[in-house]
Amino acid sequence: YNTSFSAPNHLRDNWNASNEYMWTPGFDLVANTSYDFSFQVAGDGWTSWVLDVFQNTAQNSFGATQLGSSYSPTGPNSTIIQPYNKQTYTFVPPATGTYYFAVRVNEPSGSPWYMSFDDFRVEVTPTCPAPTAVTLSNPTMSSLDVNWTSNSTATLYQIEYAQGTSFTLGTGTRVGPTGV
Repeated sequence: YNTSFSAPNHLRDNWNASNEYMWTPGFDLVANTSYDFSFQVAGDGWTSWVLDVFQNTAQNSFGATQLGSSYSPTGPNSTIIQPYNKQTYTFVPPATGTYYFAVRVNEPSGSPWYMSFDDFRVEVTPTCPAPTAVTLSNPTMSSLDVNWTSNSTATLYQIEYAQGTSFTLGTGTRVGPTGV
């Protein structure tokens, strides 16, 4: 009841989990710089899973600091493949050094099957966060409606597009105000 978000690999945590930690390798981070730790997560349809994210200077829960609040996936409380959701947690290290991130998994009931994880990343927090909930509708030969939820205080957006299935950012056609 699980698949990868981006093939070929992903992590899976089995049911009946109690304080199971999955630690990342170390990342060399610079003091007072904002970083985003993110990953894709998919449930199995059950809502009894609880995930917490931690950071530490060692791959150890002793002395680890929780980032953000707990996450519990949504679902119909029956076993069915669920879509992946991106979870992002921001961290500003107080000192330059090596930091580790962990996802702690708890699911005490033993009823569900698996949680799946993929695409772990640590990146400098963008100054202009990407929008979420992007939807495309009403396509015609010459137009398309694009809607999204803003993740910032931005009021102006620039959209870049091209024909085909992919293109290199910066080589497409841009619409919207310049300098955004």
